[in-house]
Amino acid sequence: MNYIFAPLEKNRVPTGLLLDFAMEFVDLKSYNGVLTDSNKVNSGLLHDIYTTVAMSAIHTNAGGFYSPAYQDSFWQTQRQAGVIAISGLYYNYSRFKDNAASGGFITVSNDQFFDRYESGIWQNPYQEFNTMAISPSIINYNLTYCSTVLPSNLFLINRSSEISTIQFDAANGQGYRTIQYNTPISLNYSDTGWKRWIFKITLTSGQQLFSHSKVHFSNTSNVAGSGGAAARGVPDRRRTITATEAFNGVFGVADIVISYRTSNTNDRVLRRPLIVAEGFDPGWITSPEEPEGENTFAGFVRSVRNSGSFALQNLIADAFDPNAVSQYDLVYINWRNGTDFLQRNALVLEEVIREVNRLKQPLDGVMQPNVVLGSSMGGVIARMAIGRMDRGEGTQNGAGGFAAHQTRL
Repeated sequence: MNYIFAPLEKNRVPTGLLLDFAMEFVDLKSYNGVLTDSNKVNSGLLHDIYTTVAMSAIHTNAGGFYSPAYQDSFWQTQRQAGVIAISGLYYNYSRFKDNAASGGFITVSNDQFFDRYESGIWQNPYQEFNTMAISPSIINYNLTYCSTVLPSNLFLINRSSEISTIQFDAANGQGYRTIQYNTPISLNYSDTGWKRWIFKITLTSGQQLFSHSKVHFSNTSNVAGSGGAAARGVPDRRRTITATEAFNGVFGVADIVISYRTSNTNDRVLRRPLIVAEGFDPGWITSPEEPEGENTFAGFVRSVRNSGSFALQNLIADAFDPNAVSQYDLVYINWRNGTDFLQRNALVLEEVIREVNRLKQPLDGVMQPNVVLGSSMGGVIARMAIGRMDRGEGTQNGAGGFAAHQTRL
């Protein structure tokens, strides 16, 4: 490409960005600010659009560009639980006129492009276009409420003076809301499903450019009759548990969901606990917006309901009779860091077991022992934690034995 474009007077490219010089990962002309069924943007497409623009830089007057991978790292650092970070771009770029060669605006010789002059007057072979695209970091979210934010370093632009306002319609009945850099916007949906997000940039000239994306919202909130709770037909409660002992100087943390065995509003207490330790969960890396990561309480209940085991369903989920009394109160553990040291999360599990024992009340006058279920890596962690408690190791387990963990299985 450098050979082909070498003779051109590159400083004459109006924007310093020449699309013909780029390797095009997307059809940049499709993202021109006009909405169509085929130009919805997601994070992958935004990456490809930015890469195409960056590769079109043919002269230093195009300004500086981060490498696409570096830009992705900016986005990753902005991702956090409960917040959907958005990123976008607005670039004015150039490309050859469709008739640049046939119309005598450039000369092609020996597989190279040359500027053309008529009577000493340079023939402008370029035309200018805008490309605009904005996208959320994810397309699926497991709650119906969150906030969204546009960090200033995630909006990439070569003519910032042309931007008057950036606005956003989240399809939640509030219409367009103005986006200010680094300022979160709260979102709340009354229903679940796909939501079309429309972004609008108004230029100082009055021209308006649009981009759109789709985000699917589910509902695994802790409100009775929704998400994980609906899977059993009972209310659930959530709380955060922090280990009382550190591993390598760091205290592990987990969020637990308690789903009671009865829908009786007067008896929402733990009486027969089944403690579920989730397995390996890289969600804090791959989907940090999700409070529960990739493995969720609702997902666990769905797996039970789809297991084909009527015995398991009746023990845990009451899948076919949501009004029946389940055998167990579920205590589901979501690791804050599901790829952490096993020892650190084992110390968290110890504290969960102690918390369950503090909260537990008798069933029909008899205090019930715990059952602990470990899924995959969670099974390894459970063996480590209960073994350590049984041996009375650490600062919280006393003499050990059954009194420390109250676990029969």
